[in-house]
Amino acid sequence: MYKHNTIIFPDEATALEYTRQRRQFAAKVAGHWSALARAKKSGDKDRIINCSEACIGYCSSFNRLAGMIRSVADQPSEIFWPVWLHHWSMIDGGGEYQPYLPDMFKRKGSAHPYLENDAKSYFNSLPDMVPVYRGCDERFKDGVSWTTNRKVAEFFATGNRCGRPRHPVVVTGRIEKRSPNFYYCDNSRNEAEIICTPAIEAVEPYREPWPGDPDWKRP
Repeated sequence: MYKHNTIIFPDEATALEYTRQRRQFAAKVAGHWSALARAKKSGDKDRIINCSEACIGYCSSFNRLAGMIRSVADQPSEIFWPVWLHHWSMIDGGGEYQPYLPDMFKRKGSAHPYLENDAKSYFNSLPDMVPVYRGCDERFKDGVSWTTNRKVAEFFATGNRCGRPRHPVVVTGRIEKRSPNFYYCDNSRNEAEIICTPAIEAVEPYREPWPGDPDWKRP
């Protein structure tokens, strides 16, 4: 057995090949980010979008939100929103970034013109005052990802793929459909998701079954 950093390999040759592949991958990713920097200097909209898509595509689901911010936070709405909306549903984690998103969304203007038809239909179906729910660790209760389905919020309170939170809660809020704090909606994962900053009405500890319990059911 051969140990390289924290990984154990059957022999040194395998470790060296692993290192070579990792360096090759890192160089490829760096090349994409360099291409994006050049695209931004050119001001070519389609080129910036394509390069941003390439960069974000190399991010894991847990690093994707950071990659999205790095790629398009400095871009105008006609570049920002198409890229952002395309990748939003493929994010895991990222709660630490969410408090910083509202100001960015407001600077970009309305996302509505860039929504897919199913998202627009979902928006049109909502009442004027929308009750929303968020399942999370209590320290992330002020995030922007909410849902109109309490069962979905309860599922996310269990941690989803991020592991069980220390202080799981289900947060209840309310948001006007036409409020500037209602940024956009996304139902591509059938999670009835509303991206918003609502007025918080209640924060309740999660006391429902956990994944693996006999009576637990995924929504």
